[in-house]
Amino acid sequence: MVLHGWKQIARHLSCGIRTAQRWETQCGLPVTRPHKRLRSSVLAESEVLDAWARGARGAGNPWEARCAELERQVEELRRQLATLSAASSGSPSGSADAQGTARTLARTRYSLNIAQISGEERADS
Repeated sequence: MVLHGWKQIARHLSCGIRTAQRWETQCGLPVTRPHKRLRSSVLAESEVLDAWARGARGAGNPWEARCAELERQVEELRRQLATLSAASSGSPSGSADAQGTARTLARTRYSLNIAQISGEERADS
């Protein structure tokens, strides 16, 4: 069955509209945009969404894959931050680089926490 719009897609997945939109950008929710613009209407096939939700699209559970990717990013950012902190002991520009990396690390940790919580909620339902 073809689902038209975020409201129908979210209802089919038993989640909110913003959650479905976030899953599109962060986890590869398989939706189609007929007009190929970012804010255009969306379509999705219920069978494809069900397969995606079950993790049958090849790489296993999409949440596990997303969490693993974010964990790798967190570790890489930690290494970069340690390197920048050591190198910028007296340099103002190095300190700014370290602060920027620390902010990126915080955002990535936040994304990881959201992905883990969302994955647990999907597993419980």
